[in-house]
Amino acid sequence: MTAAAGQMLWLQRMAGNAATTRAVQRAGLEDWDFVGGALEGLAALNFSKRLCKDLIHHYCHGHGDEFGLTPLGMEQCNALIDFGHNPRSAHFLGFVRGMGAEIARTAGGDPAGLEKPLESDVSFTMLGACNTSGTLGDFTVYAWGKLKVWNPKADGSDADWSFDGHMWWYDRWDFDHRAASGSGEPGRTDKGSWRTNMGSLLNGIPFDIKSAAVPVRQARADGVGDNHYAKWEGNPDGKPLPVVAGIL
Repeated sequence: MTAAAGQMLWLQRMAGNAATTRAVQRAGLEDWDFVGGALEGLAALNFSKRLCKDLIHHYCHGHGDEFGLTPLGMEQCNALIDFGHNPRSAHFLGFVRGMGAEIARTAGGDPAGLEKPLESDVSFTMLGACNTSGTLGDFTVYAWGKLKVWNPKADGSDADWSFDGHMWWYDRWDFDHRAASGSGEPGRTDKGSWRTNMGSLLNGIPFDIKSAAVPVRQARADGVGDNHYAKWEGNPDGKPLPVVAGIL
């Protein structure tokens, strides 16, 4: 065999090996795409709300781009937002305590002075929670507006208050591994933690969620029994919204 013929045979063998390698790689990718597509389809079937399906699709195909949450999508979350009766809203409660103390100092023990309202423009954050599985889970609420405080006790505590303003939400959709919350505590349940771990098997890229800004209001006097949540278009009566769970 001449040197030229030997070189030609070597090139043919290498070309064949490369082609075989590419074929194997393509088959592997197709298998992975099939498995990934099957997992995505099963995950979407687990939830009834349109938003859940949209978020799963965006995780798998959105390339990590930001997801804009519309007011309709916000409503589908069945979010529980409570500015004034929840330790998760420490920032807001701090404003109420501070303004109540200022009213008490100004009143100087005069009961009539305690009834005079004090108003201030405030902005704050708090943690909200969603009762619809497959949506946001725990998320950050950014709120701003007019806070009115009046009628504290002589030491400035236990004041009445009302808030009227706007809010928008932020969340990172990333199937983060986190232990379930304790019994009776807000946060992730055991089943929710399991669902999150299963969701992390999806082939996707985490992304940020930012919602539209919507009007919101809440007053201490409106809180009766369990109906003590902030009022907005997704919960106009401030009631505890129902849990919407997936099939699994």
